Amino acid sequence: MKKSSLSYLVIFIAISVFFSSCNELKKMIDRIDEVTFAVTPSPLEMHGNEVAFNIKITFPKEYFNTKASVTAIPVLKYNGGEVVLEKMEARGEDTEGNGTVINYENGGSVTLSAKVPYKEEMRISTLEWKEMSGSYKKKTADVPIPDEKRKLADGIVTTPELVKKGLMIDNVYNDGAGMASIILATEDLVKVTDASFKATVYYKINTTTVTEKVNYDQLIKQVAETAKNPKQTLKAVNIWSYASVDGEERLNTALAGNRTKEAQKYTTADLKKAGFELPVANVVTNSTPEDWAGFEQLVKASNIQDKDLILRVLSMYSDPAVREKEIKNLTAAFGALTETILPKLRKSEITVTFTGEAKTTEDIVKLALSNPKELTQNELLFAGQSCKMLDKKLQIYKSYQAAYPNDWRGANNIGVIYCYQKNMSEAQTYFEAAKNLEENATTINNLGYIYLANGNVAKAKEYFNSAAKSSSSEAVNYNLGVISIMEGKYSEAVKYFGGSKTFNASLAQLLDKDTNAGLNTIKSVVSEEAYAYYLKAIFGARTDNTTMLFDNLKTAVDKDASVKAYAKKDMEFFKYFANETFKTILQ
Repeated sequence: MKKSSLSYLVIFIAISVFFSSCNELKKMIDRIDEVTFAVTPSPLEMHGNEVAFNIKITFPKEYFNTKASVTAIPVLKYNGGEVVLEKMEARGEDTEGNGTVINYENGGSVTLSAKVPYKEEMRISTLEWKEMSGSYKKKTADVPIPDEKRKLADGIVTTPELVKKGLMIDNVYNDGAGMASIILATEDLVKVTDASFKATVYYKINTTTVTEKVNYDQLIKQVAETAKNPKQTLKAVNIWSYASVDGEERLNTALAGNRTKEAQKYTTADLKKAGFELPVANVVTNSTPEDWAGFEQLVKASNIQDKDLILRVLSMYSDPAVREKEIKNLTAAFGALTETILPKLRKSEITVTFTGEAKTTEDIVKLALSNPKELTQNELLFAGQSCKMLDKKLQIYKSYQAAYPNDWRGANNIGVIYCYQKNMSEAQTYFEAAKNLEENATTINNLGYIYLANGNVAKAKEYFNSAAKSSSSEAVNYNLGVISIMEGKYSEAVKYFGGSKTFNASLAQLLDKDTNAGLNTIKSVVSEEAYAYYLKAIFGARTDNTTMLFDNLKTAVDKDASVKAYAKKDMEFFKYFANETFKTILQ
């Protein structure tokens, strides 16, 4: 009998303890409405290709039993999946274990900082409680969460991904020039009205006997051809002859003069054979008996023996006779001079100059397309940047590359045109060729643009940073600004964009919470692309300007019907999803 009574007593005590424990939990559960749940940001936002947010549970005063604990597990749900987050734990002051301690008298809070990799499917999603439980001593019970408190936040605002749309908008080809991130190598037109042709004739020592002619035959041919052009008029013929610094000055004076006369005679005769009568009135003749200036220049550029001693003699003495004597005393050096330096001073320099009418930009472009060989290198490159039509620009730059294959600008500019034509594969080929010819800020930047367009952000960033080290420019900074948006570094992006009036500059300002600046920037962007209007619609939503929102969203949809599908899931417009005007625009 005593044994049975004892058993009942034990059971009674156990049941009492159990119900007492449940009663303590029940008190907390009954006051669940006093517990607040807050999520920042809300709606959830995507930045740097991840969704980062904080969940904060706040318990009121005299709520959290000193011997109780609470565990809550949030979950991000979306169409086709869910992400279960780390559990949140809070405990009373007289408990042990994990979790944030909550003071009974004053209450307190527990916060979870979470990051979730972003996926396209998450654009429409909800953050809510998966489950919540409470414990008192060793007893545990589920905590029922009221329906109105189960959902924590909606998600996900994905406005930063519009940077890709902006990249296309900012780089669209428009009437001869693109913007932003690819760099065209340009050339200011040097309006050459004079055409000059030069030749040098060398003579045997102490004679007018020719030993070598440099560019002479070419000069005769060019002068004869240029003279046929009615827009070209002979301006002057300059013949300047020299003698070397050895020998008597009197003999050298006569020798230099005779060389001038001889050069004029055979130049006139050869031009006549080529079909051009050289007017005597246009010929200017000069001579230098002893070319000490030329001698010093040649010695400085040489590696002859006793070079420094010879230059010292020239600096110490100005009298030609003394100079010659002192140099001849340097026996070994003088021998080298007679073989390498002095023969180059026995010469006549012939220069023929024509003057003519400067070509107009229209003339240059026409010639570039019909007969590019008639243009100078400067003019041909200028023609490419002046031409408006992409296919014609491509033709000109290919002519330029063919004529000047070692100039990186030809391959680079062909690559730029292919970019505007959305042919990234061909563009990359030419950009790589340009970089192989010359590695500079332009060629590095343009290859970085290709990597960016192909989705290789890490490689693109590497190239842009390298280009910036070489030479910072508006285009390089623009590209670094795009990378900063992709990384969620909006203040940094704003600095890179500076005062540029581009889609992505406006986007960066919006994401950096400078709505007024961003709105002013997008208003200055000249673009008929759908997403230029779409961004203005977002500004309308953020400023509660429904006229701006609906007008621009309608224009965006009218220009590109695919905008509808994107807008229907854009949490920027979440509070307008049920709006009749909004639904009508997207129907």
